[in-house]
Amino acid sequence: MNWHLVLPLISGIIMAAAYPPAITPFFIWVSIIPLLIFIKTEQSRKRLLWGSFSGGLIYGSIITRWVFSILPIDWILISNAVSVSFTIVYWISIAIIIGSSWMFFSISVSYFLSHHDWLARRFLYVGIPALWIIIEHISTLLITILWANAESGFAAHWTFGSM
Repeated sequence: MNWHLVLPLISGIIMAAAYPPAITPFFIWVSIIPLLIFIKTEQSRKRLLWGSFSGGLIYGSIITRWVFSILPIDWILISNAVSVSFTIVYWISIAIIIGSSWMFFSISVSYFLSHHDWLARRFLYVGIPALWIIIEHISTLLITILWANAESGFAAHWTFGSM
């Protein structure tokens, strides 16, 4: 295993450490750097996909640990086993969507890094933050549509991209 394959995992952990209610919000300013180094140095598309997905999965699973605070949900006449199962499926599905958004971000940045023309390279200075925010809003919209309804997805407000 190459050492740089752990960079997206480090990025996910640092980013999650900056997520509220943490007392380390300044970590957010450096949290994406290991992911960007990984994107720049990784040559294999397959490892790029899996590495960035795993970093996003770690981040997504840590920041959505709050879903377990709803247990037990027997007040709506659901048994404890069903409510635990539902909560785990909910938690995993959100983490997978967040991991997929990291994967899409990594592929997009890698595409622009691989092009050597002047315009594509200059796009990265403005494009990386813009792309990150756009992908975060899309993933929030997907999560909202999946678990709530389409009408409630107009205000993406609980992810890193809206900060």
